[in-house]
Amino acid sequence: MAYAKKLSEAKFNQIYDELFKRAEAAAKAAYQEKLAKAKTLKQRQACAGHYPSDWSELLDLWCRNKVTNLHVLECLRIGHVYSGQELAG
Repeated sequence: MAYAKKLSEAKFNQIYDELFKRAEAAAKAAYQEKLAKAKTLKQRQACAGHYPSDWSELLDLWCRNKVTNLHVLECLRIGHVYSGQELAG
C-alpha cells in the first residue's frame, strides 16, 4: 500500500490541502459550539485553544505515513473519517 511519502509533490499538496480544510472546518465548528455556550467573559476567553478532530488526527497520521493514501482518499470521498475496526463491524 502506498503512503504519503510515495506521492508526487503536487498530489501530496492536493490531498494535504483537502485534509487541512476539513480539519480546519471541524476545529472552527467545535470552537463556535463552545463559544455559543459561554456566558461570561472568562468563559469566552477559556474557549481559546486547540480543537483536535478526527480530520486533524487523520492528517497527522497520514503525514507520518501511518495510514495509506487509499484510506485517506476513501475518507475524503465519503466525508467521514473511519478506522479499520469500523469497517470490520
